[in-house]
Amino acid sequence: MTLKAWRRRWTLGRWLTLLLWLAATTAWAGGPLYVAGNTSSAAAQGHAEVWDTTNPVAYRTASAGNLGKLTNAQATARVQQLFQFWEDVPTANIRYQNTGPIQPTGVYAGGAIDTAAKFNAVDGSCQKGTQSPIVFDANGSLFSELGLDPAVIGFAGACDLDVNGHILAAEVAINGAWLDGNAANGELTDNEFNEAFVHEFGHFSGLDHAQINADVLLQPQGNCDPAELAELPVMFPIAQCQARVDAGLPMLAPDDVAWISMLYPETVNNPPSQIPFKSQYGILSGSVFFHDGSTPAQGVNVIARSHSNHKEVAFSATSGYLFTGDPGQTVSGDNSGDGGLGSHDPTLIGTYDIPVVAGTYDISIESIVPGFAGGSGVGALFFPIAAPGSAPPLPSQSIAAGAHKTAMDFTCNDSFPRFDQFEPQ
Repeated sequence: MTLKAWRRRWTLGRWLTLLLWLAATTAWAGGPLYVAGNTSSAAAQGHAEVWDTTNPVAYRTASAGNLGKLTNAQATARVQQLFQFWEDVPTANIRYQNTGPIQPTGVYAGGAIDTAAKFNAVDGSCQKGTQSPIVFDANGSLFSELGLDPAVIGFAGACDLDVNGHILAAEVAINGAWLDGNAANGELTDNEFNEAFVHEFGHFSGLDHAQINADVLLQPQGNCDPAELAELPVMFPIAQCQARVDAGLPMLAPDDVAWISMLYPETVNNPPSQIPFKSQYGILSGSVFFHDGSTPAQGVNVIARSHSNHKEVAFSATSGYLFTGDPGQTVSGDNSGDGGLGSHDPTLIGTYDIPVVAGTYDISIESIVPGFAGGSGVGALFFPIAAPGSAPPLPSQSIAAGAHKTAMDFTCNDSFPRFDQFEPQ
């Protein structure tokens, strides 16, 4: 399965040239990290891969080994504290539980996971679905031995999926070099490091990256406009801004809350801790087309912004997010294969679904940022494409809680009718 990496942006020029160690398979944006494909049961195909939440999602941490300036006990406590942000979303039904130390396996006999051999052994047990490890790299040496760029703060993803659309095991690794007291490493504040944890736990839970207010990339590192930051998802692909809590904002942005709720909808009415998803959210759905109005376009970012508060309340999805990234479309190049992920139903190629709090929204499209690729990707395609032309925002759309509004379609102008302009019409 694809692991997703979160990295600190240094300079835009350098960041755009970074290469990822992580393997390339299909992933989706502003929504599920994995979608069941043709190796899953017929009932699961085209649906998000999620944890079975009949019981709390179990994870394990190492019994020894620091995480930067945090002792092992402090790091373990921090993990539980930060999983809680996802668990506390009242419209989402997901719980987490630490079930003890990472179990010995292969060359890993227990204790700190401080070499690539130990990590690979633990990763192997995750691939077999036997445990879900949270790995602490004390000082960045493990990430270095794994061949990762020093800008990577952490990575995460599912290791094992069943045929019924469930995640069976997942893993997270966090780079303690970013919290070791050495400013030469590009130190993060405690709150920024906490946000990195929460981001990776979002991937662990089955969430992909999301792109909203990407113009923060043009703002100074760690000093973003609070109005922009208000809607910047924790699941944004890179750590660009100051911590949300330092700007007086909740840890999770509206898009984060909407999508964890969409994947794990709460049905129990026991406020304030449990609020039914359908009592708060509606779903906006549609498709994106080339200018012929019939050929669907995959990999275009779609954003629904509150009509009364454009910058601070917004939700997103990517067109074709349920479809496989391979075959994908010809402009995306020769992908390495979908690993059995993503539907092969061609009617899903350009479709999107966006969960939104009941209200009135302006819906528009945009390109995925070119540098958001691979393990830092946004969308089903490994390499993003430019949006195929432009389209004006749709007229404002009002939606009630529990409603599903469809046919919110875009036809792009000033583009070839299809991805390949030489394709027969």
